Amino acid sequence: MIRGNSTWRTKIVLSWDPSVFGNLEPGRDVEVVANFRNAGSDETLTSRVMRVRLHEPGGRDREAFESLRKAGGPPYLGYWLFVKGSVGQSQLRSLDRCSREYADTVYGAYASFARGQMEFFNGNYEGAIDRFKRLAENNRPPGMVEDAWFLLAESYRSLPRPDYVAAAGALREILTRYPDTPAADDARELVRDVSYRAMVAADRRLNADITCDFIGIPRDRFGLITFEEAFQQVSIVGGVPLRVAPELRANRFSSEPFTGTLRYFMEMFHDPGWWVWVKDGDGYRLVSAPEEPKKEKP
Repeated sequence: MIRGNSTWRTKIVLSWDPSVFGNLEPGRDVEVVANFRNAGSDETLTSRVMRVRLHEPGGRDREAFESLRKAGGPPYLGYWLFVKGSVGQSQLRSLDRCSREYADTVYGAYASFARGQMEFFNGNYEGAIDRFKRLAENNRPPGMVEDAWFLLAESYRSLPRPDYVAAAGALREILTRYPDTPAADDARELVRDVSYRAMVAADRRLNADITCDFIGIPRDRFGLITFEEAFQQVSIVGGVPLRVAPELRANRFSSEPFTGTLRYFMEMFHDPGWWVWVKDGDGYRLVSAPEEPKKEKP
């Protein structure tokens, strides 16, 4: 089990190579650490000590296990193999067969999850979406459904034309269903930015090109103007009301002449750690980013 925040979360590590766990007997609890290797360097991060219970598969899981083992499947299912391109064609076929013929087993679900990871790392985001969407909607694989939802969101974000609406929906699924997991921690960091992009993506008014020189707006001794006065002028020029929360009205920024789209102007002020845009009637309002709730120490 791996501790995520203050909640214990069961994870499953699959292996059909006895050398991975030595000669340990099923049913025993062992303490292990996980090494996470950076794909772009030799850096290795080591986790805290984790308690793991070994299980021997039975029934249909045993059949899937034997299928993978006899077909010479990869010794374990992990990111490092996929990033480094260490999986051969025969191993890919064994994973595909297992995910197809043993979809109802733990091994079948993990084989499909592994193939989704491969598609993602190879840049085939449509293929990754197909894999992760089916897994997430079917509540698989056991103990890692939130990871399927997260990689589904990442796949939507990585498309040549990102689908931020679908990505935001996947992240919210994690926060609603699995709020005390590591995947939820990552989702919280992304959901504000992705939700903002989903909100503005459908507003074609923001594609309008504008030029704003901010002439006539009083400047302080440093040549800065307030958010409120700048937004008022941009609203008139662009035709989309841009407003600012009371606590941010007096904030100032450098008033260089601006030429570009309304969307790009809004992007200049979008920072999920400080300020975020929210829908406000027929326009948008810049507000202070809400503080993240403090978490209990594990």
